[in-house]
Order: sequence, then C-alpha cells, then structure tokens
Amino acid sequence: MPDGPVPDPTIKVDGIPFAELIDLSRLAEAKGYSFDEAIDRYAWVPAVDAVAIQLSQNFHDDLSGMAYTNGGRSLRIGFKGEIPAKAIELAKTLPGEVEFISDKGFSEAELKEVRDARHSILASNPEVQELIGRYDVETGVIAFQAELHTKRLDSADKNRIKQTLQPAPSENPNISINVTLVDDLKYSLTDNYLRGGGYLTLNNAHICMAGFNIQSDSGVRAATTAKHCADDPYLVYENHSDYDTNRTTLSRMFRASLYDFARYQGGDLTYTRTFYYELNLPRYAIASGVVTTLDRPMCSFGRSSSEAGLGARCGYISDVSTEYTSGGVTYHDNFEADYGLIGGDSGGPTYWGGIAYGINSGSDGTFSQIAKVSNFNESGGFGSDWNVWICSTC
Repeated sequence: MPDGPVPDPTIKVDGIPFAELIDLSRLAEAKGYSFDEAIDRYAWVPAVDAVAIQLSQNFHDDLSGMAYTNGGRSLRIGFKGEIPAKAIELAKTLPGEVEFISDKGFSEAELKEVRDARHSILASNPEVQELIGRYDVETGVIAFQAELHTKRLDSADKNRIKQTLQPAPSENPNISINVTLVDDLKYSLTDNYLRGGGYLTLNNAHICMAGFNIQSDSGVRAATTAKHCADDPYLVYENHSDYDTNRTTLSRMFRASLYDFARYQGGDLTYTRTFYYELNLPRYAIASGVVTTLDRPMCSFGRSSSEAGLGARCGYISDVSTEYTSGGVTYHDNFEADYGLIGGDSGGPTYWGGIAYGINSGSDGTFSQIAKVSNFNESGGFGSDWNVWICSTC
C-alpha cells in the first residue's frame, strides 16, 4: 500500500468493500438486528450516495430532501414542484425501491437559507446563551431550541422572551418557523482527549483528536481537527499504542470562519491517507463524501468513547444540516447523528467504509453534531483548493 500496510484486507465480498462490511456489522450490533439484515438494508448506501449527489447538483433549487424509509430498504425523494424526468432515470439505476413526492412547495436549499438567516439573528440576541436550529425536509418546519442566560424565569417572562425571539416568517408560506425555550440545551463541545489520525495533547493532557489529513491542489498537506480544539497554536500528536508512538508538535495554520474545523502543519512525521476507525485499527480514506440523505448509516470514532468501552459509534443521520451556537461561536452546516459522542471525541473522523464524511464536533449525550468535510473547500472553510487527501487506488 502506498502509505504502509493496514490490517484489514482491501477486498470486496459480493461487491461490498470489506471496510463497509465491518461498519455494517457494528451498525447491526448497535441497532439490534442481524448482520444479514444490515446488509439487506444498507449495502446500497454508496449507490444511493452517488445518485443523491447528482440530484443535488442537477436540481439544487427544486430538491426538497431525501430520506431512507422502510428500515433502510426504500428511499423517499421529494421535489418542490414536478418530478424531473432525469431524476426518475437516475432512480431507476438504484437496486432498491424509490418513492417520489411532488409539489412539496419548498426546496431544501430554501430551508437552509431561511434557517441560517434566522439563526444568525437569534444567536446575536443577548438573552440567548446556547442555540441549535434544524429543519425538517418532510414538513418544511424550521425549529430552534434556545437556552437563555437567565435560568430562573416565571412563565410570564418566558412567554415574553419567546415572543421577542420568534423570527420573522419566511417569504415562502410553505415554510414555518418555531422557537422553543429549554432550560438546558446540553450541547457541549467534545474536547478533552481525542483521535482521528491520532491523539492530540496539550501540556501532556489529552484534549482532542486529529481528523482526516488534507491536501491542497498544489500538493501541500495538513492535519485537521475541530476548530474549537484549536485555541492553542501548538498541539502534540501521538499515534495509538500498537503503532509507532513517535510524537510531533503540530503548528496551527488556519481556523475555518464558518465551520468547526481547523488545519495544522504536521510536524516531522510523514503524512498518510489512513485514519483510525477504531483503536489501533487504521483504514484508508478512499473518497470524500457528501451528506444528502436522512436515516442513512454513519460511524464515528473517538478516544473517550473507545476508552469507555463503546468503540466506534454507529447509527443513522437524523438531520442533514444543523447550525448551533455555543460559547458565542456559531458552527454552520453540520449534520447530526443519532448517537452521543463523549467529551474528548472532538476532531475525530466520521466515516462510512473508507469514505470520509465529517469531523466530530459536539454532542448533547444523545445526538452528535458533525462538521462536514465537504465544506473543507468552501470559502468559509479552508478554501477551494483543499480536500481530504484520499487514496483513489486503495
């Protein structure tokens, strides 16, 4: 292998990469059904991803969202108006049932635009301490949960503040917005110790994890982690115990303005396209994925979760785009998974098979926020010439 050996065979079984079979096995264990059933439900996920990306690119202003249904065996695709003939042609290439819904009256792009605009206004309100905003592609409802700085309020004060926080309605009458006040939003940035490509420490204390390595169009390489882990300009990287435990000091290069990721110069160790998907088990990153579909399976790895005996966490995507504010900083365009990462898991990799999808960001103990690697090359990320460094031949 170009960057050294990995323990798992780079083979396919009945057309399914070995890496994905491992993740399907862990998903089955996490969700309480058999390995065979996991394959039956979700072996078509990579094919759906490829079609979903084409739909998102070709019908950006009309696509109202996608979701797995029937326990993963079917796919639902909605459109703002009529169903394009090309979308039906693409769906016919999939090895599973696809249901189309027309005339929903809104697009996912509209939902995201309205959500982001209202989130910015709410987050700047001095009454608001923590905030998360989601949208529902099935109903067109944008929902915000806000935690206030002042905790002990009677019902009259809460109603007064809630009325002042209620955002202006959307120009599209098919999109509705609501705000709920909660006593404790429970979102905290998952930074204590971590891993992704390895552990990150500060003053000999484990704080976060390295994420996927990246490369610019000009061939410059860098390590990544969560932005909220990158307050210090220097962090020490360590490999897992079964590997060469050389350490190196990383120096901060850049923090994204909109998203929860940062890049560091990799010190004197050699960069690799592998990432740890479990303690002491590396895997090659073979592609960078785009999150488009609700209820598709996903896995994340974090050191704290591993040390708690939980290992890699696997479950489903519960929201394809969320935005949350914590500590006065807004983290834009994450996706949400239905498993709770633990403090110290931040910066680590979120993946499916060998495909990189995200950087662990935050958790409320039940759901986790994941920063999308597809935003690495956005202007609010690292810029157009940066992407996950992949091994396309692995």
